Amino acid sequence: MPSAIPPRLNFDPYDLYVKSSEDPVQNRVEVLDFDYRVLAPLAMKDINDNLSEVAFDILGMPAAVAAKGKGNEGDQLTDVPLEIPEAELVAFFTGQYNENTARTWLGKASARHVYYFGNDQHPACAAGILREKHVADLPPAKKARYKWPSNTATAAVP
Repeated sequence: MPSAIPPRLNFDPYDLYVKSSEDPVQNRVEVLDFDYRVLAPLAMKDINDNLSEVAFDILGMPAAVAAKGKGNEGDQLTDVPLEIPEAELVAFFTGQYNENTARTWLGKASARHVYYFGNDQHPACAAGILREKHVADLPPAKKARYKWPSNTATAAVP
């Protein structure tokens, strides 16, 4: 049965986004950091106090996401390269699959989204690189599994 008490919403000083929301049983979600350039949250906290972050590229497209957990128990965005040279993108999408390139672009993030908008010689392409285990759950120098659109590749994580 729906509650007659509406959720409590707190807006940012400019009234552009909901900074936090709390329902009648005190479940609270909160935007911790906001990017006014792309008008989207950068860091959020859910009702279980789990943190998540997103990083945007120069075009304002989501480039990487990190599910951080309750601090350092998940993934991080610290070493994710946001700007990738066009030549590397063309080689990635048109050449042989290079696992090291995918691993480098993913860094310690949970997910990495790579876009190439194409030119006269190459069509537009997009790829998602996803981590199956959090970085914090991996023992040093053990293998981690990465999902690739058509198969699963195994790579050593430094």
